[in-house]
Amino acid sequence: MSRFSIPTRLVVLSAILLAILILSNLYLTRNISEDAAALGEEAELVAVLKTANAASKAFGDLKYWLTDLAVSLLIRSEQKANEARVALAAELDRLAAHDPEAVAVIRAEVDALMQQATMAVDAYTDDQRVLGNSLMAKSRAHVAAVDSRLAELVGKLEAEAVSKRDAAVRRARGAVRLSVIVVVLTSVFGLALTVLVLRSITGPLKRLVGAMTAITGGDLEVEIPRAGSDEIGAMTRTLALFRDSLAERDRLEVERRRAEAAERRAQAQLTEAIEVISEGFAIYDGDDRLVVCNRKYQEMYSGLAVAIEPGTPYQEIIRAAAEGGLISAAEGRVEAWLAERLELHRHPSGPYEQQRTDGRWLKISERQTEEGGIVGVFTDITELKMREAQLGELVD
Repeated sequence: MSRFSIPTRLVVLSAILLAILILSNLYLTRNISEDAAALGEEAELVAVLKTANAASKAFGDLKYWLTDLAVSLLIRSEQKANEARVALAAELDRLAAHDPEAVAVIRAEVDALMQQATMAVDAYTDDQRVLGNSLMAKSRAHVAAVDSRLAELVGKLEAEAVSKRDAAVRRARGAVRLSVIVVVLTSVFGLALTVLVLRSITGPLKRLVGAMTAITGGDLEVEIPRAGSDEIGAMTRTLALFRDSLAERDRLEVERRRAEAAERRAQAQLTEAIEVISEGFAIYDGDDRLVVCNRKYQEMYSGLAVAIEPGTPYQEIIRAAAEGGLISAAEGRVEAWLAERLELHRHPSGPYEQQRTDGRWLKISERQTEEGGIVGVFTDITELKMREAQLGELVD
């Protein structure tokens, strides 16, 4: 059945059950129609009895909603009481043709009851509980009178119906036995068909739930049931996609961890490599923030009020160096020197020399990367400068 959608299966099942019900009703209707002539008079009497019972039920509803109205004072209770009174009046109109005197007495008692109940509700509304209770107590006499009249009328109608019922029962027994057989057979057939349709839904659904449980438990190798063309088949295909996405996620997670491990290894190798360099070494990103440097570079700016660590802007480092009196050329002209140094840093054209106030000389070689960052190598040439000075003195 999986080639049919679930709504189609349910509609077909409902149509078959409805057809069985209609056929059963037609059969029973035919049997009843055969006895219609004999039961005509009884049916009329039964109709009157039903009307009396309906009147009794409507009065019961009226009693209930009047009591509820007295207790709750809700508009809904008042509406329901009015509806029950209208229904009772309609049933009494039908009974008037059969027993007008009894109906007239009942109507008078109902009118008196409504008057007493209305006065009691008004008293409760005005917070006059004692008066309201007194009026409700008086209304109970009218309730008892109406109940008594209705019970008497129903008893009378039942007595008339009993004498005619026995004859009809004997004729109906045969039809009832046959009807029971028909109902049992149709019920068994409908039940079997219902079970068949439900199994076509619950069976695949149970297997699908088992596969979902296994997948959520981490078993991505579980076998997913074959997908049909119905809604459960669509769920099965979605579950397969979900399982595949989880497997792909796990694969990507493994690759991500491998890439992170490789990145950590590369970072460690880079750190080891730049630490071996005897010169100062630093890399700045496109935003001119420090990415990586070696210890030699950090030592060149030791003692400053700025941390030489990844993320520190280059401008903060050289400003701290100039203001800290580390650069000879910046003495007395910090801002001008900063502008010159930033221009050389951001647009490097070749190596240049820088003298420190402690007598050291640095050779700075910077180069721009493809991503817009800067790679710098800082060589201490103090000894070379000293030899040049000595050579100059010898020449002089």
